[in-house]
Amino acid sequence: MSANTPIPIPDNSPPGVEDVLVFPDVGVALDISVSLHLTNSDLNFVSVTLTDPNSDQYVLFDGDHFGVELDTSYPEPTPPVSGDLDTWIGLNPTGNWELKVVDSGYLNNMIDGEIVSWGISIVTTGGETVRISQGGLEVAGHVGIGTTEPLEELHVVGDIHCTGKLTSTGGYDPPYVLYDQETRRAIIERVAREVPVEKRNGAVLFWNGEELRFEVYLPASGEFRNLQGKLLEKL
Repeated sequence: MSANTPIPIPDNSPPGVEDVLVFPDVGVALDISVSLHLTNSDLNFVSVTLTDPNSDQYVLFDGDHFGVELDTSYPEPTPPVSGDLDTWIGLNPTGNWELKVVDSGYLNNMIDGEIVSWGISIVTTGGETVRISQGGLEVAGHVGIGTTEPLEELHVVGDIHCTGKLTSTGGYDPPYVLYDQETRRAIIERVAREVPVEKRNGAVLFWNGEELRFEVYLPASGEFRNLQGKLLEKL
């Protein structure tokens, strides 16, 4: 779902209101679905248009519906008024998807209802369901980065750059941790380049390839210490 919802709908406003979902590159789509939930005092005066990354438009809703709430998905169970979303099957849907809602009826020339939620989900060639959720990407299945055959919920072939904390709420410790050999100067440069200033009050454990031992670097004080806490060098 869009992280911007709920979005107020301007009353009696030809420009309407727009919202954009940026779909990442997740591969080829085997199925696509657009969910929409909105409210208005009279849906008979409401139109909803979706514009895809190729600038093609799909009219999802165009009035002719008495009521105050619309909650459905396209193209199933509700087909669009015009346009065929299934043309995206076999294609990569990455890019900007823009939803536009126009209320042409008069109530108060202020606000009449809201876009409660809307979103896009696809089924990829790997069988995963991918959707834009509140504030991020949600995947039902395995995700592979650097591999098309992920063996776990998240399977990464390559390095991971993380400037925050990695936490776990369960599971087991890994059987080993492999440290690349580093030098003190390289660690200083890496911390300066990759670690935000507000995160530098902690300690960095690394394998000193020159001394063939583990050492700890304290960025805040510029100290290098061994695992027993003995000072080795202070900058």
